[in-house]
Parts: sequence; C-alpha cells; structure tokens
Amino acid sequence: MTAVFALWYGREKAQSLHCIYSAKRELFYWAAMLLTFALSTAVGYLLSQTLAAAGLGLGTVGTSAVFLITTLIFYCMSNQFAKYASVVSEGN
Repeated sequence: MTAVFALWYGREKAQSLHCIYSAKRELFYWAAMLLTFALSTAVGYLLSQTLAAAGLGLGTVGTSAVFLITTLIFYCMSNQFAKYASVVSEGN
C-alpha cells in the first residue's frame, strides 16, 4: 500500500481526495482503496483466528478491543491536528 501512495504522489504530486479529476488519479485512488480493504480484512482474520489456525487467538472480543483502541487513538490524533491547524490558520 505504501508503494501505491508513493507512486501516486510521485506521479501526480497530490493525494487529496478533492483533486481527483483524471482517470489516472482515480485508478490510484481505487488501487489504494482495494489494498486498504484487503489489508484490513487480512489483519482482522489474523487477530481473530485461533492459534491452531495460524492466528493470534484474540477472538471477537479481543479484535473488537484492538479496533476500538485504534479508533480512539486516531480520533484523538485528528482532534489534536485540527486544533493545531486552526491555531496556525488564525495566525496568518
């Protein structure tokens, strides 16, 4: 997935979802989306499958806890970024 984002930025010099006006940018967008869905499904299976089935054995409750903690971390990070961005924009 990192390769898709690196190629996207390297060729288009933009990764904003608001700037998808060409077919090439849309292909990069959909490649990133498909990889995101595939990776999230694979990680979910890895976390929830039993050890005998080559997983980490967390089960549904453990996987849900990992998801909740990750979501809270990203939510807090986005709030901190939004506060910083508003302070910076007010200074201009």
